[in-house]
Amino acid sequence: YNQSRLSIEYATVPATFNKLGYSFYNLSVFDFPGKPSIRRESFLTMPERNVLLYNTFWERVKKDLLWNVITGNYVVKSIQDKARKAADELRMGEVQKRNYNNRIIDSVLRVPGIKGNTPKFIYAHVYLPHPPFFYDRNGKENDPAYVVTEGSLKNRELFLSYLEYTNKVVLNIVDSLQHNSAKPPVIILQSDHGFRDFTGGPAAHEVYFTNFSAFYFPDKDYGRLYDTMSNVNTFPVLFNKYFNTHIPLQPDTSVFLAY
Repeated sequence: YNQSRLSIEYATVPATFNKLGYSFYNLSVFDFPGKPSIRRESFLTMPERNVLLYNTFWERVKKDLLWNVITGNYVVKSIQDKARKAADELRMGEVQKRNYNNRIIDSVLRVPGIKGNTPKFIYAHVYLPHPPFFYDRNGKENDPAYVVTEGSLKNRELFLSYLEYTNKVVLNIVDSLQHNSAKPPVIILQSDHGFRDFTGGPAAHEVYFTNFSAFYFPDKDYGRLYDTMSNVNTFPVLFNKYFNTHIPLQPDTSVFLAY
């Protein structure tokens, strides 16, 4: 996990754009040299301390036995209340993703209007249509206390409504970038994983990495793209097309590790 974070932080793509004289706008949850993340994201479902101690005796006791005094036949109310409070705090922390999303969306819309003599490379990352499902199709806010519960992940209507909201947001961003940029922009819209978060949806492993990818090239020449192209070849294609590089494409494969 830490090695992956370092691979992202010192990734070749932002460094390349920097050497080419681009201004880099990091609107994401990842750190880059001199460009810290907008929101700190660990991607872990438990605190780092618990991860380090996961296989120790006390952590195994909590994992394998403590449920008996929280939800089992030997409930100790004080322990049960403490566990529920901790779970509620963890869930409500998810609400911060709503504020993060809104901040990123607003920032992307504003960047084209920033005056400068250098071209811009904008990297924006949002939790859309990733849960929690904060809004309905009309942009009306859903109950925050409900959308952070596990039950909300099984609500098909909630998911589909949030997906419609996502489509409207994305189309508005793309239209804004096309109309408000000083020069015709290159736009890449891409997911970081496939469909796997809606509990009531398909659970087949083969859909986990069927990423969504859409490209806008001002010259409308999409001859270098192909249907089975995966994320690993996004920037090789881009650099080969616009900077006359000859980066070899990688095999479009994924590895699924069950855990």
